[in-house]
Amino acid sequence: MAQLQDLKNQHLTKKSEVNDKNQEMEEIRKKLGGSNKEITQMQKEVTAIETKLEQKKSDRHNLLQACKMQDIKLPLSKGSMDDISQEEGSQAEESASSSQRSSTTYEREALIEVDYSELSDDLKDSLSDEEIKTEMNTLQQKVNEHQSILQRIAAPNMKAMEKLESVRDKFQETSDEFEAARKRAKKAKQAFEQIKKERFDRFNGCFESVATNIDEIYKALSRNSSAQVHSCEFLFLENECDILMYMREYYVCKICV
Repeated sequence: MAQLQDLKNQHLTKKSEVNDKNQEMEEIRKKLGGSNKEITQMQKEVTAIETKLEQKKSDRHNLLQACKMQDIKLPLSKGSMDDISQEEGSQAEESASSSQRSSTTYEREALIEVDYSELSDDLKDSLSDEEIKTEMNTLQQKVNEHQSILQRIAAPNMKAMEKLESVRDKFQETSDEFEAARKRAKKAKQAFEQIKKERFDRFNGCFESVATNIDEIYKALSRNSSAQVHSCEFLFLENECDILMYMREYYVCKICV
């Protein structure tokens, strides 16, 4: 009987230990459930942050791409505009290969650093989303005003441009004709000067020969040998400034001695 009682006591003791362990396991399960909930919540937060980060990367990519397509030169402290990809953003990409390309694009564009040193200090400070939105609306309004001004500017008249090209061609043609005429005139002037010189030399040679022998020729023509003692004939030009112009006007004078 004593042995049976001992076994009953051992059974009760073990049962009490099992109950204690079950309580400990229940507490551990509760803690584990709480930890799992925390992990699940953290995973959700991480996923949300990663999604927001990807969205920020996509927004940054779209802004850089828009600047490149509109030829807006950004002030950069690192990288260049050539590092900006012209592929579509991740929202339009569905395949794994496209996602891989987007990841590569974002990694390359992450090396681009915009130089914000030209911004005012109030814009460099940390701003709330509402302040950023207000500032963007202000800037967008200014952009719209400038675009409205550009749209009111009359488009260039293409017919006027064509007419201008026609006038330029005509001007060039006239210039070529003028240059050709100038060269012809130069050659004609050179030929005229050459003939003028030859004519002058011939006339002057003839004139000097006649002027030298005029006295004897006059006496021979007049058959007056006695004039040799009493008179002297000589030839002179009316105007010596321009022999060619006045070379037909010359006179013979008789001087009695």
